[in-house]
Formats: sequence, C-alpha cells, structure tokens
Amino acid sequence: MLKTTMKVPTLQTLALCAVLSALVLPAPRAEAAVGCALTNPEDDLRSFFPGMTDFSTRYLTFQAQAPDNHGLLERDLGDPLDPVYETADVPYTLYAVRKSGQVLGYVFGANQRGTYSNIQVIAVTERDLSLRNVYLQKIRSPLWESFRSEGFSEALSARSLESYPTLRDCYVKGECDDVGITDPTAGKETGDFRAILRALAKLHVLSRLLLEPGVERPGRDDQARSERVSSWWHGEPTGPAIQTPRWCAPGQSPWPDEEPVLLWRGDGDGVIVPLSVLGTHPVVNVAHMGREIAFTWSPYQDTAVGFERPQGARFEPTSEVLHGVMLVTATDDRSQWSPALGASVRGAKEPRATDLLTGLVRTSHAQAVRLAPQARVLLSDPRDDPKTLIEVRARLQALGTTSGERALVIASGRSRHGIVLPDTGSGIERLQIERRAVALVHFDGHHAAFEEREPSALIFVGRDPFSGAPWLWDRSQESLHEGLTGRVLSGPQRARPLRPLTVYGMAAASFKALHPGMPLQTLKPR
Repeated sequence: MLKTTMKVPTLQTLALCAVLSALVLPAPRAEAAVGCALTNPEDDLRSFFPGMTDFSTRYLTFQAQAPDNHGLLERDLGDPLDPVYETADVPYTLYAVRKSGQVLGYVFGANQRGTYSNIQVIAVTERDLSLRNVYLQKIRSPLWESFRSEGFSEALSARSLESYPTLRDCYVKGECDDVGITDPTAGKETGDFRAILRALAKLHVLSRLLLEPGVERPGRDDQARSERVSSWWHGEPTGPAIQTPRWCAPGQSPWPDEEPVLLWRGDGDGVIVPLSVLGTHPVVNVAHMGREIAFTWSPYQDTAVGFERPQGARFEPTSEVLHGVMLVTATDDRSQWSPALGASVRGAKEPRATDLLTGLVRTSHAQAVRLAPQARVLLSDPRDDPKTLIEVRARLQALGTTSGERALVIASGRSRHGIVLPDTGSGIERLQIERRAVALVHFDGHHAAFEEREPSALIFVGRDPFSGAPWLWDRSQESLHEGLTGRVLSGPQRARPLRPLTVYGMAAASFKALHPGMPLQTLKPR
C-alpha cells in the first residue's frame, strides 16, 4: 500500500471552505453550511494517484439525501454534532479517481473544529475503501509542522478508516493512552490531535451513511437527484455544440473505414455521425427531413443517444454527468437534460420531455456507407483537424467505464428495459416490453431492436455478403429485411420496414439509478 506524505496547502486553502457553501447552496443561511473540498483537485488527486486519467466530483448533503441518517452520525460518532461544521445541510465532497475506465480510489474530507480554527482532514482510500493516505489540507496549530510530518501521516494511514470510531474515548474523553497513535506534539496540542482522530472517525461514518463511494443510487426527489450530478474532469479538449452542421457525400468523407459512427436513416437517405466529431463536440444539432434532432455521445459510459429537439431549443454540452451520462443544456431556458431520459433534470420551471430517436445504429463508417450509400456524412468544424479529432475520440473511449456489468437499454416511450447480454454469442432475443413482442438483434457487437407484428415473427436467415449485416425474415409480411436498420430488401409490395426501437448502452448499476423501477433482465448464454 502506497503511503504519501502530507502536503502543504496553498494560500487559497484558507478561503476555500468559506466560499464553498456559496457555490453549492443557492440560498445560504446567516450561519452558512461549511463544506470542504480540495483546493487544487487536479494536482492533488494526481499526487495521490499518479496513474490518474480522470476523476468525477459530487457534493452531497444529509438534508437532501438521507435526513434520517443525520441523527445516526451523532450516534455513531458518540459525540454531539458541531452546530457549524456538522449540520444537515453541510455539503460533503466525494472524488472518484479513475484510470482508463477503472476506479483507482476515492477521496473525501470534512471540516473539524480544532483548537485554533477548523481543521480540514482528507481521507484518500483505495477502491475497497482501505485507507491509503491522510492529508491535512488546513491546520492552524503553532505546531502544524508536527501534524504534517511524514511519521504522523504514516501512523494515521496505517489504521483502517473503520477503526477510528473505536477511539471515541480519546477524541471525546481525552483518554488517549491506548490508541496506538502517538501525539506528534507530545501533548502540547492534544486538542488538535484528538480533533484529527474524531475527523477520521466522522469520515468513516460519512462513507456509510451518506457518501457511499462506488454506489449509484437514485435520488429520492429532484433536489437529491440534482446533488447526484457529478462534474467530470478528463483533460481532453471539449468544444461547443455544432449548430450548423456541414455534410459531405460518402465518397468525400475524411473518416477512415474503422471510424465508429452513428447511422440514422429516419425518413430519408439518412445521416452518418462520426464519434470523433462527438468526442470534441459532444452535441450536434441537426435539421433533417423537417425534424429537429440532437445527437449526443457521453464517453464516460460510452452512451450514444439521439433525441427530438423541442421547438426553439438547441443544446450545448456540459462537463457534468448524471449516473454516468453527460447532461446537456437547452439554450432556450438553460435547463439541463439527460439525453438518456429524454427529459430535463434540473433548471426547468416545469418538467420538459421529448422523444428519443428510434432506429439509431452504432456501427463502423465502412458498414454505415454500405447500409446507406446515399446518406450524408457529418463533417466537423472547419477549424478542426480530423486526425486530431480521431486521436481525442480514441483517448476518450479508453476512459469509458470498463468494470461491472453493462446493460443495453431499450426505450419505448417513457419506459426503459435493461438487458445484460452474455459475453459471447449473436442472435435474436425475444422480449416482452409493455405487452409488446420485441426482437433484440445482436451481431458482432452491433445491436438493434424491433417491435414484432406478431410473436417470434422475425427469423435470422443469413448475412449480407457486402455489408455483413444480418438478414431477417418477417413471417408476418413474408418479407426480407436488413437486420440493423429494418429496411425492406425483398417481399410483397405492401411490405413495410421493421418498426425500430431506441437502443443505447450504459453500466447496469447506472441503469438502476437513472431508471429506478424499470426492469433489468440478465440473459443466459445460449
């Protein structure tokens, strides 16, 4: 286990907690709730975890998340709560530090009343919440150098975080002879020594009752859900939304055959949207065949969604994610939306919602052109270099969540149905969604879902030798269809294209939090 020494904070730290509540809480009280966060999170977190590639930040309060648990904080600490630093509306900060889609660990801290001023105590933990380091970001003791010594840091870090509440005889009563940690000031500043132990006990209790590192949980109401929005830092350039798209024919496309794209045929020849454009411009606002559409990609969980834009609204990206899916901002009222929900999640005077695009297929550029040779291919901003965009997209893809089960989400109206597919195998899965027969087609990592006109009407009969797409026979129409877009290949003149549904992917744990109460089904290997 890596142990690092305590860092000396910058002068900015002294003012941090005084202003944090003003940033987090819209209407602070006369005695404002005082939270605690890292002064320089990018630099601090990289010093704790040198392999870090990205991190997310979330602010949570007992008041919004779990009011009943606030009383348990006092019980589990064994000490009355502080009237300034431990009220129900104090925001606590949780950092989740990642490397290439895997969580490395967590960082969270709290203010603790000390002898001379508040002490900011930061716990740095491994992914399993074992203590990695203790960082005193702020302490005004005249013997502060002793408290920040490497030896004291190592002594604090050597204990498990869950062991600190057992030291209450020391931090409450002052009976500290048997705690196993030596006061670095030899009793000269015992008040601050006991305060640091109490702060670490509090951080353990907070990790259980409020912060719950690694757990995705739906908010109990709008305010609780709003607090569960995280900011995501990844260090890659992010540009504004594309508001006036430029297009080219497939023959003039600058994108390589292997470029991942979104193909949407809609009611015409279709459009092809490269992920490399969405990597740098995460929202593309499009007008196509009389429809106003937004295409989005959230690399945090590799979630690509298109949706109908409400009249008069365009959308811009944000650096915030709700359960792993990027939020976007509507330009007409500045409300924030989750593309996966197709709805506003905060900032709207009245709830707003729209329809997700059906039939949006994720595939390669080469296959998209074979499936829709007349489709328009999206170009990026004229100032962008396609090679650079491709490199940024590849780095962002490498950051996508790779741990835990992944769910395919089938959307039908406001309902969602999550499917966890086996790691191997291709074929057609038969589902019942809102009393309708649905065929989930999955081949070679490509996915599409179609509403069947009668149960088990769609049958896999082969592959297109040119595009590689599956062929589906529709027994209800006696027609042959291309199995990713549902286009009619042959059959009677009355045959109609298959009726597609919306399909997108995300972590299974995030599906449960973003779509609480919606079914999540795990399919067994064939």
